[in-house]
Amino acid sequence: MSALNESNRARIIELISLMPGLHLRQLQRLLGISFSSTRYHVKRLESSGKLLPKQDRGFVRLYPKGINESDLEIYPFLRNRTARLILSALIEQPGLSNKEISERTGLAKSTISEYLTRFLSAKIVKSTMAENKRIAYEIQDPSHLLYLLMTSKGRVHSTATDRFVDLWDF
Repeated sequence: MSALNESNRARIIELISLMPGLHLRQLQRLLGISFSSTRYHVKRLESSGKLLPKQDRGFVRLYPKGINESDLEIYPFLRNRTARLILSALIEQPGLSNKEISERTGLAKSTISEYLTRFLSAKIVKSTMAENKRIAYEIQDPSHLLYLLMTSKGRVHSTATDRFVDLWDF
């Protein structure tokens, strides 16, 4: 394998480790190489077991080898600003209703409902019936989710990625 191929594959592994859940087009933009070259290197890394692809709503998201199976459900949400807002509100104040989340985030109740349904399905959030017969929502594992939120903030990723890509400029 050529030094350039090794370099590109090392960059791919590092970027995906920094930003689990990247999809191919995002990766290609960050690398600054052609889409077909990016796809070629990703396929080689997948076949050697160094990357884990996972289908998610029309995308194939890429994860580093050895990622926790439950985190595969969480990372796509953490890449979405709206999902992060809702999850952050639930971490700050467990037991909020749809209406209360809407008030805290400024998002429409219908948007909150859509995301809560997806969170419930992914077992990230659980619902309970509160004393006043309203449905309240809580994070299943708040400490783990908080850790993932803190380590996957968009700006942190962008800054780290920009610095990483700059290191590899030729």
